[in-house]
Amino acid sequence: MHERGPGSFCWFDLKTRDVAATSTTLVETLGWTVSEPERLHAAKILRCSGHPVASLSDLANPVYPADLPEHTAWYLAVDDVEARTRLASDAGAQIVVAPFELPGLGAMSTIIDPFGAAVSLWEQRGFAGWTHDLGAPRTPSAPRHSGPDPTAAREFYVALGLNDVEAGFIHGNEPAWNAQINVLPSTRLRFPVWWPADGSPAG
Repeated sequence: MHERGPGSFCWFDLKTRDVAATSTTLVETLGWTVSEPERLHAAKILRCSGHPVASLSDLANPVYPADLPEHTAWYLAVDDVEARTRLASDAGAQIVVAPFELPGLGAMSTIIDPFGAAVSLWEQRGFAGWTHDLGAPRTPSAPRHSGPDPTAAREFYVALGLNDVEAGFIHGNEPAWNAQINVLPSTRLRFPVWWPADGSPAG
């Protein structure tokens, strides 16, 4: 078992308006299984070989704004969510959700980095996220950041505490963190918010 520590990506949550269809796509494409969320605030938990790899949240839930688009929320493990959020803000990030506690699980915040990509910072206090071995087939690895200035983006995240060698930084017109799945066939998954890697190494 390999829990991710501070400085590593540790989780992602697919926020979708069709939980059933998204679940079916992932089961059929990756062989993941679907389970109940237990302690997590999500509609479903996805597993690979018994390891939790992602969650699904239902945007039909009234806690979400009606016009919120489908998207993928990525979680970067940090040692101190309040301190790291302040550091991100001082470096030009926008705080979207200020740090708050999820009792028994952890504390988190959500920022938009200076390049336009959103990411959540997660200080684990009971839930550490991924436990699968690095590089295990059909499992997620750290996502790839696309944006207008990959070098500056990498420097921002390293200053924020990123030490995840699996994370990649590439040039892109739409700032985002995009998924990478280990040993995934080149076929693209057909739902709006999540694009797996084509097997090429992180840039």
